[in-house]
Amino acid sequence: MNAERQLHTPSITTLERFVSPPGLDGSDGVNRLAPERKSIDVDTDVEAVRAWISSLNDVSDVTISSYRTAAEKLLNWSCFARGKPLSSLNVADLEAFVEFLAAPYPPLDWICRTRARDSQDWRPFASPLSQASIRMVISAMSSLFRWLSVVGYASMPSISGKRSVRDGSADHGLTLNISAAGISRTFSREAWAWIKEVLIGGVDFRTRLTIELLYFANLKLEEIRRLRLADCVAPSCDCVAWRVQVDSMTNCLRCVYALPPLGDSLSQLFEMQSMSASTSLLALENRQKSELLFDSGQWMRPTVTRVLRRSADLAEANGDNQSAKELRDSTLMYFRGALESHSGGDSAFVLGFVANARGCRSIAAQYLRRTVLDNEATNAGWMRLAEHWRPYSERLSLEAAKAGPATLPRTLKRE
Repeated sequence: MNAERQLHTPSITTLERFVSPPGLDGSDGVNRLAPERKSIDVDTDVEAVRAWISSLNDVSDVTISSYRTAAEKLLNWSCFARGKPLSSLNVADLEAFVEFLAAPYPPLDWICRTRARDSQDWRPFASPLSQASIRMVISAMSSLFRWLSVVGYASMPSISGKRSVRDGSADHGLTLNISAAGISRTFSREAWAWIKEVLIGGVDFRTRLTIELLYFANLKLEEIRRLRLADCVAPSCDCVAWRVQVDSMTNCLRCVYALPPLGDSLSQLFEMQSMSASTSLLALENRQKSELLFDSGQWMRPTVTRVLRRSADLAEANGDNQSAKELRDSTLMYFRGALESHSGGDSAFVLGFVANARGCRSIAAQYLRRTVLDNEATNAGWMRLAEHWRPYSERLSLEAAKAGPATLPRTLKRE
């Protein structure tokens, strides 16, 4: 009974089991062609994609498998991340999809090591895609979109007339900055340890919170500038972690889980402001009425750069010349993906935090505790991250206790 119900419930799943959310099946897609032009007997996007896969008779089984996995990524993302039918996607949507391929978020929803297609734990990604894999997906999308046009189903945005993308952009149609979408170089563990020492050693609260948003939330600087107080969602019985609602540069809303010590800093922020944070996700119009998290973002880049230089000086003073050179050569882009790199590159950090959170008695949290703690691989990933952030969180707590409550408001003073 449960298996039958799950089979017909819209969720992220394989092409064979895919069920479109209500209103997103593509029967009224923006790019759909006139019905009389169709040469295939399908009316929905998932049916069209399945028909395309079935038509691939002149290619190898390996190519068919690659094309199918690419289509599954696009179809699931379109419905469950973008909120659009596949046949309604435009150029801006496809640009956002390419960025998503390099950093699927939240990883709990999209990444899983389980590749068994009949498993309920199946996800479209085993890891973020490399530049070569992104190009493969683009090639598959080109093939799919050409076929949809030939059979009269839909006229999709043009991607490229060539199989390869030179210099990070297509010759016409969709412009794809592949180099920017790829996962950038990140800090080594040793370099990040020196940054933590500087944060603990005496930067103002606003600077520390900014760097934690860059590292623990994997946000871009422009996304931090646009954050509002109402975007910060406090823990509740439904979700034991702090969350941050982020309006990305592609106008797509996503929810970021805030792990310690970022969650601790958000709690401290609202305590200092004598405010109560929302415990539920808010609609855009309600969030936009809220005060910006930082009233001015002009100070961010130079301030974070100064922290990196101070970290380099500290590393050099302690004889770690390799980390000192790395930090002096680094940019803000080094924060991108650093947390995931340090935690083992899997989704265990979200599951582990929820499973190990204290004081939550919800059924969901109890289920996750059993699921995570009984899973050797996932629990091992969580333990790697727990070891990574716990000393930092404990030391911050000691520093705050030494400073006393009277000094906290001064540290939040804005320039």
